[in-house]
Amino acid sequence: AAAQREALKIQPDFAGAMKNLGNALRELGDMAGAEAQFRRAIELAPDADGFNNLALALQARDALGAIAALRQAVTLDPHHHKALSSLANM
Repeated sequence: AAAQREALKIQPDFAGAMKNLGNALRELGDMAGAEAQFRRAIELAPDADGFNNLALALQARDALGAIAALRQAVTLDPHHHKALSSLANM
């Protein structure tokens, strides 16, 4: 998380670092922080991975929001196997 925060100090609009920070925060159990990073990354560069990651952060507290994010991921990439699998499971 610290390395990604440093990268964002250098380049505040780097969506990749935001997604990486979101993943790190999710692993640390900070779902609200992870959600915020994924939403920022999606605003800058919407892609299937970003929406899939957002869904993982939302899953425990907002199932409908997670499903909506997964649907966005599949809309952007109909072959995104992680999003398709998660959507089927939900």
